[in-house]
Amino acid sequence: MSTESPFRTCFFRKTFEAPAAASLTVNVSADTEYVLYCNGERVRHGPGKGDVSHQIYDEVTVDEYLEHGENVLAALVVSYASSWDGGPTSRMTATNGFVLDGVIYDTDRQVETVHTDDSWTAKFAEGYGHETRSGRDALAGVDERVDGRRIPRGWTTIDFDDDGWETATTMAPAVRREDDDLWQQLPYRLVERPIPPLEERLERFDAAYQVVGTDEDTVTTLRNGDGALTVPAGESVSFVLDAGEVTTGYPMVDVSGGHGSTVELTYGEALFVDGSKTPQHVPERGDVQGHGDRYIAGGDEERYEPVSWRAFRYVSVTIEAAAEPVTVTDLRYRFTGYPLQERATFDSSAGYDRLWNVAWRTVRRCSHETFEDCPYYEQLQYAGDTQPVMRFAGYVSGDWELGKQAVHHFDWSRDETGLTKSRYPSRIPQKIPSWSLLWVRMVRDYWWFTGDERTAREVLDGVDATLNWFYRRENADGLVTDLPHWKVVDWVPGWEPRGVPPGAIDGVSSVINLQYAAVLRDAAELHAAVGDVEKATVYEDRADRICERINETCWDDDRGRYRDRPDGDEVSELGNAWAILSGAASGDRAKRAGKSLVEDDLAPAAWYGRYYVFRAASEAGIYDELAPDLLANYADRLEGTDLTTFPERYDDDSSYCHAWSSAPLYEFLGEILGVKPAAPGFEQVRIEPRLLDFDWSEGTVPVGDGDVRVAWERDDEFSIEVETPVGIGGEIVLPDETIVAIPASEEIVTAERTLE
Repeated sequence: MSTESPFRTCFFRKTFEAPAAASLTVNVSADTEYVLYCNGERVRHGPGKGDVSHQIYDEVTVDEYLEHGENVLAALVVSYASSWDGGPTSRMTATNGFVLDGVIYDTDRQVETVHTDDSWTAKFAEGYGHETRSGRDALAGVDERVDGRRIPRGWTTIDFDDDGWETATTMAPAVRREDDDLWQQLPYRLVERPIPPLEERLERFDAAYQVVGTDEDTVTTLRNGDGALTVPAGESVSFVLDAGEVTTGYPMVDVSGGHGSTVELTYGEALFVDGSKTPQHVPERGDVQGHGDRYIAGGDEERYEPVSWRAFRYVSVTIEAAAEPVTVTDLRYRFTGYPLQERATFDSSAGYDRLWNVAWRTVRRCSHETFEDCPYYEQLQYAGDTQPVMRFAGYVSGDWELGKQAVHHFDWSRDETGLTKSRYPSRIPQKIPSWSLLWVRMVRDYWWFTGDERTAREVLDGVDATLNWFYRRENADGLVTDLPHWKVVDWVPGWEPRGVPPGAIDGVSSVINLQYAAVLRDAAELHAAVGDVEKATVYEDRADRICERINETCWDDDRGRYRDRPDGDEVSELGNAWAILSGAASGDRAKRAGKSLVEDDLAPAAWYGRYYVFRAASEAGIYDELAPDLLANYADRLEGTDLTTFPERYDDDSSYCHAWSSAPLYEFLGEILGVKPAAPGFEQVRIEPRLLDFDWSEGTVPVGDGDVRVAWERDDEFSIEVETPVGIGGEIVLPDETIVAIPASEEIVTAERTLE
């Protein structure tokens, strides 16, 4: 096996003395990934994801790993800067580099520093190779080809002799972004990690299948951690491990002996049958196809764990012994993900438990150092995905920090044109005008749900720059036309090429213009919130002008719907949804357009776009009429499958874990329970439950440090009980539109009404 690589991997070490009561916190970063060890123990993988002008550094406390006396810090660093071929697209790079800054304290007295200087030793990691992937798989990174025979045994421990290593080369002082006035020879500007560390915990696989070369009981004891598997010299063993659900983590293989033996791991989010991906769990006949890692045993007691986390439900394992037996002493994985907590609850007479669990698992698996479109193929944060997913995650967890980071990320992504990138951080630039608009909506949502006006102010210039980019492309009628870049909106069947709505290529798209109008109103709301009424008025006037022109050119009064372009007959769910969301359709016209949303002759939105269809139905006052069928569609498409996460598209074999498809989470909490802010940051709440065809519903929504609890039921009467955290008041809107006040001084409010 070749361990050649287009990238550079290096080992670094620093020995130091520590007193008995020592304390050590380090700030650490790398271009591009690091794994930090202290006295042989793995401490942290990092850094967070930013760009070169916002190079994230992690603050790591290592007190629990310190020993009285001699200690060692060690780091494995992989740099993807030397090649564009196959490195993780979401990891932005400039050159090879590693920085660590730390001071050892004895109580309050400084005793030693461990800064990266010429007291560190270094060695090129010859045993670390990489094999680039092809196609979409390449966006998430590379496969490792690691030769344990060429890795210095015990290099992370204090007993290791590094006399033969080189003195680490110092490059230049590290500079924080706020100290940008200092002379700097490197492009990095260091920024403190804005989000908490990722969660990590050890997990075991649920089952094993297709066991060849040994007996099933031996594999069972191995995966349970109760025994080992020995492969005789010259023989091989293979089996498929099942985590029970799509997950993300670091596979961990402990081996003993077997110099030159190989362990090959192949990861799959689903199985393949006859060459096609299947949503069914068919363990005895399905194949695992996809990317994977390979390790050659060095003949000692050793562990293989990839530098970057992997996404999988199934892992195909092949162990081939060389000239001597090899023993696998343990095989498990270290789960990792952003530490979203499932604080919200939901239950109802409709029994949508599976829908809730699948949707929440999908959001969690698409949340790490950033929100991600999918964990298996790309691991990229797209503005179009993140705008709704931030809401799903925030409503369930009460944690909006990953959303706050995304708001800043896309502001950082803007170039001299003012337009944001469609995905960021990303080594490969891409622009999607529609998703730049959705970043503006993301900013508005973040401010509205958190009340964080400071962050909104920080990015408001970027909001204006993005909207000015569109303004410069308005024609004489005030409509944007002939837009450059990729004009995708959603994977709507019949929208070609690749999700581009009619009119967008060489004319006027009503869909994109209506998105533009809706987002102009979002920006107006932001400017009004910070006291810039004049700018807010300008944006509202521009939105009104666009809506007026679309009503003149695209409204079909005979059929009660909007066309997707002025000079065509195409109609779509999204075109009519955005007409409602922009305010172009209001009153009776909004109801007419809304009722057409699920008619068969409209081009249907994919699961991603259905989120906006839900929002339009709510805005038009017809949610109770449309939502039952829309929610049933999600449940029906899960029925008869063994999917544990929502796919990117239904009836498609692309990503089987895509958070943009998790809209039911918000529908349950924001609509059926009806919990919404009545003022920024939930300082006041508005409870307006949607009854649909349910008999009852109950649940909680996290608001700050507390929860809003709602329980309602109906038979001949409708009754509701609402409990809010002390100090948060608001109102309840009953089905007959009666308003019941929620005093901030009371925790529980009840109300009843006879239903017509």
